[in-house]
Amino acid sequence: MTAARLTGPIRGGRHGWPFGSAAEEIAAYDYIEEEWFLDGEAAAYDLVAGTEATFDGRWTAQVTGSFPYRTRMVVRRPADPVRANGTVVIGWNNVTAGVDLDGQDLRDPGFFAAGFTAVDVTCQTVGVHGFTAMPAGLQAWDAERYATLTIPSDDASYDIFTQAARAVGPGLLGGIAVERLIATGASQSAARLLSYLNAIQPLEAVFDAFLLTVHWGCGAPVSTGGAGPLATMMDLISEPWDYRRHRTRLRTDLVPVFVVNSETETTSCAAVRQPDDERYRFWEIAGSAHTGGEHLFLTERLERDMGGPLPGTETTLVQPNDLDTRPVFAAARDHLQRWLVEGVAPPSFPPIELAGDPPEIVRDADGVAAGGVRLPDVRVPVALLTATTPEQGWGSLTGSREAFDAATLRARYGDRDGYLAQYDRAVDEAVEDGIVPAAAASGLRDAARARTLAFED
Repeated sequence: MTAARLTGPIRGGRHGWPFGSAAEEIAAYDYIEEEWFLDGEAAAYDLVAGTEATFDGRWTAQVTGSFPYRTRMVVRRPADPVRANGTVVIGWNNVTAGVDLDGQDLRDPGFFAAGFTAVDVTCQTVGVHGFTAMPAGLQAWDAERYATLTIPSDDASYDIFTQAARAVGPGLLGGIAVERLIATGASQSAARLLSYLNAIQPLEAVFDAFLLTVHWGCGAPVSTGGAGPLATMMDLISEPWDYRRHRTRLRTDLVPVFVVNSETETTSCAAVRQPDDERYRFWEIAGSAHTGGEHLFLTERLERDMGGPLPGTETTLVQPNDLDTRPVFAAARDHLQRWLVEGVAPPSFPPIELAGDPPEIVRDADGVAAGGVRLPDVRVPVALLTATTPEQGWGSLTGSREAFDAATLRARYGDRDGYLAQYDRAVDEAVEDGIVPAAAASGLRDAARARTLAFED
């Protein structure tokens, strides 16, 4: 395939900004946001005849055709190239909700202080065209700005991601020299990255590492036979290959791979757990939910761009789990950077404990999941935080939070000062363990002090 063509930075449109813009959020860190269009001919792949998507992840793919495409990339980079650390984190935008959502946390001061660059790529048909039953894609949101975009089939998505990565260089990044490329994606996008890692990375060898988050332990189809726009979310996650039932491991013979999961995905990943090795790390965050407190930044962007939350995302039966897992994701990214630059492997932690057949999460007397990565809010709790919830649909991903009553708080901590003393020690331990960056410690302490706690009935 010939090299893709870049056009940009893109201006104008009905709204005047890119969908999901974070320009105001990052300006304080002296970062710049730019949107670019990328177009060309994307290869389509399929597994070689006579082979299959084996459980060990050692898949064999080949090019079977091509599709013309035009898509977008959103770049967030240091205004001064000297501040860049040479690592570009390339995100596969998530389209499960029918809109194009980037999943990189752009409220992490450590990201900016370290000089990372973020590039988020629209790879899939739904991102541009939306679902036919809910046309909320880029073209529906701003027909003026995005009228020329087209991704005719998700079969083009893998090579779009490759071509976007190859387009990342000084010209796109305002003079920043690129030394390392990390691929990242969450949930549905993590499933796409599993298939990319297992089938496409051996052929293209573009990325230096992979960071998958809230990963269900399964892959996406390498080929759909050229299928075009999808009707609903269920078509995205179940046709033509029900990848929620197609469990498979990630190959670890190529580049470093880091998976950071919430408690929600624990039983889903039980069948594909694999031991940490010289190129693989797997963390599970006890007490966390698939769409926990860290997704507030996406909610705010959706309310700005879409005029409110997506239909069906409201929770009414229980209080959602508000455990903010962003410090763990930031720690994983920082460990991955050190792994690539210095050769220092991240720490390993036992996964969340499972028992029974089918496996279920082992819980202590308080109902807290045993094992896993344990943040200060789980080590020194003021509420029971779990991934369990009676909510349905999107709400099933939010988990639940059940606050402790005054008697329980007094029995555990005596008073507010006692709680804060224990919490501060837990923060220190989390930093020492490597699951919370030192730069995030003060934010955790501030959040604890801002909590309203009823120690009296």
